[in-house]
Amino acid sequence: MNNNFFIWQQSFSVNNKIIDDQHKQLIIMLNDLYNMFIEKDDRKKVGLIILKLVDYTKIHFKTEERFFNQTNYKFTNEHIKEHSSFIEEVNIFKDKFREEKAELTYELMTFLKEWLYNHIMISDQKYVECFRQHKLSR
Repeated sequence: MNNNFFIWQQSFSVNNKIIDDQHKQLIIMLNDLYNMFIEKDDRKKVGLIILKLVDYTKIHFKTEERFFNQTNYKFTNEHIKEHSSFIEEVNIFKDKFREEKAELTYELMTFLKEWLYNHIMISDQKYVECFRQHKLSR
C-alpha cells in the first residue's frame, strides 16, 4: 500500500532546483514513514527511516544555510533558529523512540507534515526574491 500523506505541489517551489529537489525528497521520506506507520512496520525499520529523515533534514538545512551565506540573506539568523529548534525536537523524539519510550503516532506524523508545509510555504518563501536577485534561481 502506498498512501500519499503529503503531496508536492508546484506552489511549494522556491525556484531553486537543488532546494526544490531536497524538499521533494523530504516529502517522499515523510510519505514512506507514514506508510510504515499505517502498515505498523517493525520498530527497527521505522527507526531506520526516522534516522534517514533526520540526517537528510540536516543536509537540507545546511544547503539552505550555505545559500544564505552566499547571499547575505537578511533573515538568516531567524531561519537558522527554526532549523535548530526542529532538529532538536526531532532528535528528542528519535532518542525516545530508540529507547522505546515513544511511539510513532498520527499526531507526530501530522506535526512533521505541518511543520514541513509551513516551513516551505512561509519561511522558505521569504528567501525566494533574495535568491533570484543573486542568480540562485533556476
